[in-house]
Amino acid sequence: MHSKLQRELEELKKLLHEMSETVELAISKAVDALFNKDEKLAREVIELDDKIDLYEVEIERKCIRIIALYHPEASDLRLVMGAYKVVSDYERIGDEAENIAYRVLELIKEGYKITPVQLRYMAETVKDMVDMATAAFFDGDTELAKKVIEKDHVVDELYHSVERELITYVLEDPREYLREIFPLLFIARHLERMGDHAENIAEFTFYTSEGEWVRHAPLVEREKRDARPGS
Repeated sequence: MHSKLQRELEELKKLLHEMSETVELAISKAVDALFNKDEKLAREVIELDDKIDLYEVEIERKCIRIIALYHPEASDLRLVMGAYKVVSDYERIGDEAENIAYRVLELIKEGYKITPVQLRYMAETVKDMVDMATAAFFDGDTELAKKVIEKDHVVDELYHSVERELITYVLEDPREYLREIFPLLFIARHLERMGDHAENIAEFTFYTSEGEWVRHAPLVEREKRDARPGS
């Protein structure tokens, strides 16, 4: 039974790895489509979303099957539960990539001229976050996971930088740029949400590797501090 369980776990990791690679491909294509004004790439991202959704269903089923048949314990159980959780974050990152692709198609139709510098930095940072979160999760690397969590603040700052940069275009010539501004703002928001999901994946690394639950830890600590006498 032990060898069967290990085979199932290896297959689970293989499926999750394939899904993460597909998601990372969707991000790359979406970003390239945006900055190269490439309609073909945008449509490829939209097609990839169906593949990502199928991975989600298959991985969730396998997690349930492993728990039902083998009753894994300790680190094996944490791996299965971690996979069951992060698969939804990967699926949502794929959804955000698809959303970006639709915005790109909208911008191409408008004949857009703006490609904000800060948006490019933001896209590169988010892609790095997803890559790092994936590596951290599969390697059980909590130090790398911490770096991903720290990067989320950078993404938030870049989001506000994109907002400020786009406002300068509107002030310069509202009639020329206004139709482009809103899709670009939505794209920045989709990237920011990707960063949030990458942070979630990084946080689950602590659970799968050490059994430590760090999600919302700052909130919990603050509530404890506020509850202390004299605080």
